Amino acid sequence: MYIITLYGICTGKFALQHMLLGYRKVFMMKLLTITVPSYNSEAYLDRCMATLLPGGDEVEILIVDDGSTDRTAEIADKYERKYPNIVRAIHKENGGHGDAVTTGIRNATGLFFKVVDSDDSLAPAAVYRLVLRARHGVKLRQFHLESHRDVGVL
Repeated sequence: MYIITLYGICTGKFALQHMLLGYRKVFMMKLLTITVPSYNSEAYLDRCMATLLPGGDEVEILIVDDGSTDRTAEIADKYERKYPNIVRAIHKENGGHGDAVTTGIRNATGLFFKVVDSDDSLAPAAVYRLVLRARHGVKLRQFHLESHRDVGVL
């Protein structure tokens, strides 16, 4: 068995271990990460989260509390406790919207990434449509890898 990696070609037992590790990472990975940059968002964070949670277990929601001085951090922690497999609360010093988005990117585990501001709310089926599109994208990429063996596992 040969596996082409970013670091070269692996063979034998190491190739099998590398392949199994790769599968493990894929199965633990979420399909979509949604980052919610939040600064003093206590008045509208609940409404925003109500529109994101229907994405279910395939979605990871990162609430990035950007040094809020209101109850935003407390609300983010509440969602993390209530939905531990979906929501993560990340607390940081205030660095602005762009820094909060960058923090979300650094902590994302999903194959796809989306930013939804804390004062936004999505249409009822919007997250579901995003998940469907992401699933379709993954299937296309898997087909591409399976049909071009020189790119993936040999």
